[in-house]
Amino acid sequence: MNQNQFDACISFIFNLGFSAFIFSTLYKKLKQGDYEGASDEFLKWVYITKTVNGERVKIRLKGLETRRNAERDLFLS
Repeated sequence: MNQNQFDACISFIFNLGFSAFIFSTLYKKLKQGDYEGASDEFLKWVYITKTVNGERVKIRLKGLETRRNAERDLFLS
C-alpha cells in the first residue's frame, strides 16, 4: 500500500468508523491485495439510513458521493 492509498483509507475510516471498516468488503479486498477492487468499494458508501414514517430507508447523499470520489481518486493516484 502506498502513502496515498493509506491516506484515503484513513479518511474513510475517520468518517465511517473503525469497526465498520474492519467488516467491510473494502478491507477484505485490501487484505487480498485487490487494490482495484478495493477502490471501487469507496463508491458504495454514499448512503445514510433514515427513519421515514416508521420505516428505515437508505438515502443517497451528494456530500458523501463527493467525499467518496475524492477518497477513491486519492487512493488511485
